[in-house]
Amino acid sequence: MGYNTTGKSHELGLKAETIIQEQMKNTPQLKKYLGGARNIERRGGTKHKEDIAFIDSKGEERGVSVKNRDHVAGTFDLINTSKMAKNISAAAPAAEYMKEVKGSGIGPKRDTLVVKKVRDKFKEVAKSCLDQMSGKDLLQILSATFEPYLKKDLLIAVCYREEGVSRWMHIADHPVISMIECNNTFFLKSGRGVTSAQIWARDSSGQEINTNLRLRLETNNGIGALLGGKRWSSNPTSSLVIKIQQDNPDSLWDVVKHETFSL
Repeated sequence: MGYNTTGKSHELGLKAETIIQEQMKNTPQLKKYLGGARNIERRGGTKHKEDIAFIDSKGEERGVSVKNRDHVAGTFDLINTSKMAKNISAAAPAAEYMKEVKGSGIGPKRDTLVVKKVRDKFKEVAKSCLDQMSGKDLLQILSATFEPYLKKDLLIAVCYREEGVSRWMHIADHPVISMIECNNTFFLKSGRGVTSAQIWARDSSGQEINTNLRLRLETNNGIGALLGGKRWSSNPTSSLVIKIQQDNPDSLWDVVKHETFSL
C-alpha cells in the first residue's frame, strides 16, 4: 500500500482543526462538556501534542488532539516520529539500509525501476525488523506514544465531516492505557501489510486481546525523496519513522466513554 507524501493528509487535518475550533466556540453543550472552554486557540506543530488549547472554568489550560475521519482517512495516527525509530534497536537495520542508499539516485529525473528495487528491499528489511520487535520494544513504543497525551490530560476529538458530528474522549480512557498499567505483554501479529503489524496484548490469564493499534515502520516522504531528493520528489529527503496508527477507529466508541456533538 502506498502512502500520501504530498501533504494532502496534513491539509485535511488542518481543515478538521478549523471545524473543531469553531465548534468549541459555538456549541454550548460542548463548552459544558469541556468545563467552560474559553481562550480557544490553535497550537499544533511538532512542539505541541495538542492541536487546540483552551482554558477551563478552573483557569487551567487543557488541550485537544484533533483527528480527521472520513472516506479518505479511515485511520489516524497517534504518533508519527523519527526520534523513536532511532531509539528502538530492532529498527536499526532499516535505518542502516536507508543510510546506505540515501542520495544514490543518479540523474535529474526519477528512475522508477531503481525506486521500485529500493522500495522492495526496504519492505523486506522493515518486515525483518518487525519480526524482531520484542515485548519490551513494544511497551517502550506504546509508553512513549501515550505519555505526551497523558502528561497534559488531553482530549481526542474525531471529526466526522460527512456525518456532521464530532466524537470526544479523554485519552486516559483509551483501553491500551489500562493494558499498560496491568502489565500486559505486547506482541505483533502480521497480516497482509509488509511494513506494518497489529499490536496485540496478552493479559495475566493468557487471554489475547487485539489493541486495534498498528505499528508501521515507514519512510516519511517516500523512497524517491530518499534516493534523489528534490530531483526525484517534492521533498528534499526522507527519514525512517515509527507510526502508531489507530486501526478501525470506530471500534473505540464501543468500548470507550465518549460524547457526540453535531458540527
